Amino acid sequence: MRILNFYLVNHNTVSMVPIVAENGNLYTVVFEREHMAVVGKSPSTLIQESKQFYRKPPTGHLLTRKWGSIGNVNDKQVQANFQFTKKL
Repeated sequence: MRILNFYLVNHNTVSMVPIVAENGNLYTVVFEREHMAVVGKSPSTLIQESKQFYRKPPTGHLLTRKWGSIGNVNDKQVQANFQFTKKL
């Protein structure tokens, strides 16, 4: 499987799950509505990069997207809610 170096959280993103590879590196498995991808960054890094992208758009109208996910990490239930705003 190919590991992506860049990913923006978007309206198709359903959930993100952190995984630690055998080599000790932290990756994120991203589940979209119809696809799955592995990204060579932590979930928090992906969220920060996405927030930066959505904060610096051209001027115009605002588009706000809210999403959340519930998943299990190390047998504990984790819930995350995010809101991104982009000027169109």
